[in-house]
Amino acid sequence: MFNKKELEVVASQMQGIQAEMASLKHAFAEFQEQFSKSILSFDDIHKSLEKIRAEQHALVQELGIHIQQLQINREQFESEIRKFQQGQQQLSRSVAGILQQELREGVSELTGQLSHYKEGKQSIQEMVQLVKGMGIAAQKLTDVSTTITSDDFALTKYAQQISRLDHEKLELLKKIDALERLVARERKKK
Repeated sequence: MFNKKELEVVASQMQGIQAEMASLKHAFAEFQEQFSKSILSFDDIHKSLEKIRAEQHALVQELGIHIQQLQINREQFESEIRKFQQGQQQLSRSVAGILQQELREGVSELTGQLSHYKEGKQSIQEMVQLVKGMGIAAQKLTDVSTTITSDDFALTKYAQQISRLDHEKLELLKKIDALERLVARERKKK
């Protein structure tokens, strides 16, 4: 049946196969060990993923709460902005009203002061005309004063003339008295 050489070849192949089988067994044992480790690692990864998923779910819920709070805050903020804008508009209207009132009062006051100014201006113009007239009169007085001499101030001529006229007056009064007596006598005689 088989000869020795063939049997040796077959035995040597069997030994090679056995060696390969031992090697494969060893590799399979290593693979199984690695597979077990991988399964353990997979379990760990799975547990980690579940933990991460739970944490992610908690974060999503917390994020949802924060989003709701942000929406509430945004609505409150928008409401406050609207209130602020309304307040600002009311303040603007109020300030504009106050400014208009102040301007009206200021214009009214300025109008009153302007009329006083015009009256004062008219008075000043009248005074200027009066001063000009006084200046003309002063010039005339100056012109007259240049013609007056110191003798005119002495009044000696006038005093003498008054005393002479006074003396004439007394004499005329005496003559009138004498004539009245004479007329009275003549009347008595008649």
